[in-house]
Amino acid sequence: MTLDEIKSIVEIVVLLIGFPTALIRGWRSWDKRLSRLESDVRLVIEKTNRIENQFGPNGGGLREAVNIQGKLLERVDERTIETNERVAVLEGKFEQMVKA
Repeated sequence: MTLDEIKSIVEIVVLLIGFPTALIRGWRSWDKRLSRLESDVRLVIEKTNRIENQFGPNGGGLREAVNIQGKLLERVDERTIETNERVAVLEGKFEQMVKA
């Protein structure tokens, strides 16, 4: 057996073993990346759904807090108007007392 024949056999063995091994490693790497991407997409979808549920009609959380704050502001506005009316009435009575 000559050196050229041995070289040819080694090249064939490398091609028969090395190339499929490289393909399998590449496939596994690609599969791991896809798995990570799928899990990331699932996580984003879950978080998006949770956020959407917060803004639904009965979602509670943020939507409920906004509604409560809106009601509180309406009550503050009503009390402010009542207080302004009372002050106006008192000022009118005071002016009548000063004129008398």
